[in-house]
Amino acid sequence: MQSCGSAGVPGPAEVLVAVGDGVRSLDVAGPMDVFEGATRLTARGYRVRLASPGGADVRTSCGVRLGVDADLADIRHGFDTLLLIGGTGADPGLAGHLPRLAELARRVAAIGAGPMKLDGVPLQDGWSPGGSRAVVKLAPHPVSGGVRTAEGIVSAVGLALTFVEDDHGGEAAHRVAQWLVRRPDGRPDRVARLPRLARDPALRSLLGDIVTRPEGDFTVPAMADRLSMSVRHFSRRFSREVGMSPGRFVERARVEAARTAIEQGDAPLEVIARRHGFLTAETMRRSFLRLLGAPPSSYRARDDAVLQW
Repeated sequence: MQSCGSAGVPGPAEVLVAVGDGVRSLDVAGPMDVFEGATRLTARGYRVRLASPGGADVRTSCGVRLGVDADLADIRHGFDTLLLIGGTGADPGLAGHLPRLAELARRVAAIGAGPMKLDGVPLQDGWSPGGSRAVVKLAPHPVSGGVRTAEGIVSAVGLALTFVEDDHGGEAAHRVAQWLVRRPDGRPDRVARLPRLARDPALRSLLGDIVTRPEGDFTVPAMADRLSMSVRHFSRRFSREVGMSPGRFVERARVEAARTAIEQGDAPLEVIARRHGFLTAETMRRSFLRLLGAPPSSYRARDDAVLQW
């Protein structure tokens, strides 16, 4: 895979993707596809380059070879976005370049950082589509706005879409999201309905908490109280900005998190239900059937259903 860019678009923003052996291919491809979509759909897009320690091509955790454009040690100029991609067995040499590169970048993000550290400070895997941030100090200066982190392909794509929204507006980000789920004939998939990116920072933070802590108290009254709104005003504002009701978003976030837990672990369904905000396993089963068309038990043997946002 060679990096994509926007050489044909005047003034593209440069995105440097730092990779090493052991990265997950989807963690690289997902954000790069978002930046490609923004380049296609906006007047000013992105120039994306892959860089690694030593400038050597890298192999992903599944054995796919990625073509690298530059040696991290050779990057001396200022650029827009530094995107660190971690992963299983990720090259420990990556972290050594980050303090210097972070000073050159306008913003910094990390995907799948796991145990990686910057100057001895762990990168926190806590970013979500709601936009919560982990602030990491980099000697000698803190990165403006902190370091945004993501874990998993869905959150990684959401992070990249948030950057597009920051740079080009919410409508552009929504168009890119639609482009990502286009059908083979080029038309947007009308079935895949993505939640909109909320403009209000407080609401974005709430969305992030719902996704990262689905077991929390996310009743409509509790969420309205958190944002100091009446229940009626909160419900209207949430639906207007996100494109669905609060209850619908919470249910989908819980189903998505529970599905991942089922696919990746062997905990009893009753335990998974409680850990992800469902009162009982039966409540979780009904939500799965309603949203995915299949019961939770089937997800230990299949991976072909699509969550309909």
